[in-house]
Order: sequence, then structure tokens, then C-alpha cells
Amino acid sequence: MELTRDEKVKACGIAVKEVERRIDQFRPDKPVIKNKKGWVCEQIFRGSAGDEMMCSITLQWNYPSAGAIGRITQVIHVRLRCLVKPGGRFLRLVDFHVPEWRNESNSLLCSRCGPGFNAPESIVKDTSLQEY
Repeated sequence: MELTRDEKVKACGIAVKEVERRIDQFRPDKPVIKNKKGWVCEQIFRGSAGDEMMCSITLQWNYPSAGAIGRITQVIHVRLRCLVKPGGRFLRLVDFHVPEWRNESNSLLCSRCGPGFNAPESIVKDTSLQEY
């Protein structure tokens, strides 16, 4: 499926909403961020295969650490399916997972994503210190 930049941005936006609804589920088990609010710091469209597409959403939690600011991140891969109905095309959540990386031909690939989802295109990257 060939997608325009706007369609990729929209897909990542839907993936972000799905992750934000479940953000506490993805919080790493670290005492320093127990009561901290996480936020989306990066959105990457990873590609499409057939009627499915994959977005990579990076969550970040900041915390004070010895006069500096520490960061903990968690990457989530979100798979969406494009449904074609008389009213147009619609995206529906298929699944999401924490990636399991494998090194193949000098590049990291997620073993849970399957083929077709290894053409990353950055949509949004925010490296600010949100809470500070």
C-alpha cells in the first residue's frame, strides 16, 4: 500500500492515541519514575505490508538525578490495519508490543514485527525536557 506523508502522520497520530490510553501499562518498573508522567517523544512510521502498517512510538519519563536530569525511555510498536468501507479508509488497532531486537545484516530488526516494517521514516522527534 502506497501512503502519502499525511497518511503516515495520521497513522502515527492514531498509534499515539492508543499508546497514551495505555501509558501506565508501558511504564518501566523503575522506582525513580513511579509517580512521574510519561510522554511521547518520538513517532516513527516503520512501513506497511498489505493492508497493515506499523508505527514505533517512544515514551519518555524524566527524573531528577544528582543535579542533572535522567531519562528513561520505552519503545512500543503499534500495528494498524486499514479497512476500506463505503465511507472511506479507516485505521484499526491490531496489536502493540515492546520490540525484541535482532541484528540482521548490520541493522536492528524487530523479530515480532515481521517483514515489510523496516523502512523507518521519522514523523515527530521531541528531545525537550517536557516536565522541567
